[in-house]
Amino acid sequence: MANRYPHAARERDTRAHDVIQDAIDRGYLDSGQKYFIPGLPTHAAAREAQQSILRGLRYFNLAPSAWVTDEAGNQCHRDCADPSAPHGAGFELHSKDAAKKYLVDQTGGDPAKLRYNPYAPRRQGHFSDNGQWIPGN
Repeated sequence: MANRYPHAARERDTRAHDVIQDAIDRGYLDSGQKYFIPGLPTHAAAREAQQSILRGLRYFNLAPSAWVTDEAGNQCHRDCADPSAPHGAGFELHSKDAAKKYLVDQTGGDPAKLRYNPYAPRRQGHFSDNGQWIPGN
């Protein structure tokens, strides 16, 4: 096992595969509808479900789109008001071609309009030990 990528030894996370397959069977693929999984006991459990869904979507070669929701169905982020309250997870199913078409429609094909521009030159510099940006090499 020397010099192997550490995740190569880990077993595949298949916990969300049945849920994703159910959503595919119900016609959620490229429909724009959101699929919700309610009733998870805590924010941490919902976050684990979200991560499992993202891994499953990558396995099925679909565009990754999943999030954590509070018990009202609204998106819940790391600064959750009540992490011990019941939560849920949600996801959308998009083929990669549909996701690419969506991005082209939103940006007009201009990479500068993306939230993250992979073609932009890297910022030259680094952060100091106290968190200050130091420009340069």
